[in-house]
Formats: sequence, C-alpha cells, structure tokens
Amino acid sequence: MAKVQNEMATRITVDTVQAANSMQAMHQAISANTNAWKAIKNQPFCDRILSSTGE
Repeated sequence: MAKVQNEMATRITVDTVQAANSMQAMHQAISANTNAWKAIKNQPFCDRILSSTGE
C-alpha cells in the first residue's frame, strides 16, 4: 500500500511541475509576442498599416 501511495504522490508532484513549466512557457511566449508587437508598432510604416485596418 505504501508503494501505491508513494507512486501517487510522485505522479502528482511531477504533473504539477510539468503544468507549472507549461504555464511558464506560455507566459514567456506571450511576453515575447507582446514585445515583438510593440517593436513593430513603433516602426514608421506601422502607422499607415494600422490606420488602414482601423486599429
């Protein structure tokens, strides 16, 4: 019975770590995308593009 409990605890811990890593990776991807958008938005040609799309 102790073996089953230990394995369940280990799996829960591993799953939690993997979920946290996935969330961190998603946060980093969103931040990178936001920073890229900000960099593009500050380019001179971007005003014309945004005004033509209604942004």
